[in-house]
Amino acid sequence: MKHCDALNEALHELLAEDPLALVIGEDIADPYGGAFKVTRGLSSRFEKRVISTPISEAAMMGVANGLAIKGMRPIVEIMFGDFSTLIIDQLLNHCLKFPWLNGQQKGLNVTLRLPMGGGRGYGATHSQSLEKYFFGMPLLSVVAPNSLSCAKTLLKNAYWHDTSVAFIEHKKLYPLQQGKLSDEYEDLFDWSHSDGKFVDTLITSVDSSGPKLTLLTYGYQLFMCLEVAKRLLFEYELDVEIVLVTHVNQLDWPFLQESIQRTGRLLVVEEGSAGFNWGSEVICHCVEEGFHFKSAPKRIGALAQPLAASRAL
Repeated sequence: MKHCDALNEALHELLAEDPLALVIGEDIADPYGGAFKVTRGLSSRFEKRVISTPISEAAMMGVANGLAIKGMRPIVEIMFGDFSTLIIDQLLNHCLKFPWLNGQQKGLNVTLRLPMGGGRGYGATHSQSLEKYFFGMPLLSVVAPNSLSCAKTLLKNAYWHDTSVAFIEHKKLYPLQQGKLSDEYEDLFDWSHSDGKFVDTLITSVDSSGPKLTLLTYGYQLFMCLEVAKRLLFEYELDVEIVLVTHVNQLDWPFLQESIQRTGRLLVVEEGSAGFNWGSEVICHCVEEGFHFKSAPKRIGALAQPLAASRAL
């Protein structure tokens, strides 16, 4: 099943299963069905629970907050994750704080669907990976599916999570088949999932002779890591382990530490801009907790500049 179809199926099931569920977003009603067609069919089946809004992300988030305060469980689609900067006040100062101000120890139940990432030629304001601005928000979980995860299961688990969730959907994943490696990697690598509702994945060489590097990543960047691992294997006969996470701001640290104990080296890979980013926090935690490294851990991210519209750049 394609990634976008799995997400669409999850939304259909959530609206059918839970009378408190509703979907809010721009151009999400039929026949358009959303910019990436993830919401197709919903408004025809659940007409009164699919709200196609004017162009105001802050208003969408404010409406979602009000509905959540009254006990509903809104799912908000921000057409492009780049526009999520417009919801930050409603999210940080309202959604995540209202319950605390009233003596509760968790945020409201709002699920944010945020299409992120470049590579499709959409230009500087429609191609960013801005999730690093959400990682440090208290009571907000950041979850990112990938090509080996079940997007349907992850979205449903995010919906039923006990806090609000920013669900990061890389745009280049939508047309891809989920739950499998592509043919060029299938015979080279094995993979296995961890336990839990937000599973992590360990990817290793089929005939590993002792891995020399741990690559930590999430989302679509798995493909960059697989290509690096293949080249290191073919050109230098070096084995690499890839730790692929989904609950991006609440890592399973023992799962990562076990890989680092085998390799002694860590490279954190993300698409967002480098500097004060996810990789910084991961490495800081590893150092503070005394993870043993044979060489200094490293991180890699995008240049701190706007993305070009040209796909070649």
